[in-house]
Amino acid sequence: MQFTGVERSALPDAVTEQIRGAIIAGEVEPGSLLPSERELALQFGVNRTTIRESLQALELLGLVSRRQGVGARVLDFHETGSLDLLPYILLAEDGSFRHDASDGLLELTGIYYGLVVRNAARKATVDDIAELELLLSHAEAGLEEGTGDGIANSLLLFYRRLIRSSHSIVLELLGNSFEQLFASDAPSFDSVYADLAMRTLGGPRSPYRRLLDALAAHDAKAATKAIADLAEPLEIIVRGRSR
Repeated sequence: MQFTGVERSALPDAVTEQIRGAIIAGEVEPGSLLPSERELALQFGVNRTTIRESLQALELLGLVSRRQGVGARVLDFHETGSLDLLPYILLAEDGSFRHDASDGLLELTGIYYGLVVRNAARKATVDDIAELELLLSHAEAGLEEGTGDGIANSLLLFYRRLIRSSHSIVLELLGNSFEQLFASDAPSFDSVYADLAMRTLGGPRSPYRRLLDALAAHDAKAATKAIADLAEPLEIIVRGRSR
């Protein structure tokens, strides 16, 4: 295992990125010790303070454990990793989705939004429906005008409001957590929203329109069917960007 020198700007982040990537890729076996702080500082061309900051970040992610006099031991992140690892596991350096991780994310997304729409079908208010209608109309207008950025933003706001319409604090906080996790990779996910809109928006029988009609009628079965119909094109998009 050999690491390379990094530029002076954002040194701890650059060091963390290399070590994190090596651990996730399986280049460093769980249970093994990383090189000492002194050896790492020499390999990266930085001081030991930078190395300590990086190791602290890795420890917070559940990738290593540190003991004075022993060093940093690599952990099995399948057992110790937190959700904060998910963006690094899901997305490759070129912005594509990693096939093995994307499968699990698609499955989780389906379960999560199934819960959201079933709750929203029971609890959505007239104001919720009106706001969803407005946001969906904005997205449809963006599709007609060909403004990809506008479509992605409108759909993101639509999904945020959909989650709020569930009136479940647990589902709302989970939604916030997922959005915050992927905030640093916004361009990758904005393009997914735009692609999804091109495949699913438009027409009175689009899945979004059927979802909105079902929520207004408090029809949980129809709402669940509409959100499930969005899962197939999403899966096609993600798999098309996987490697």
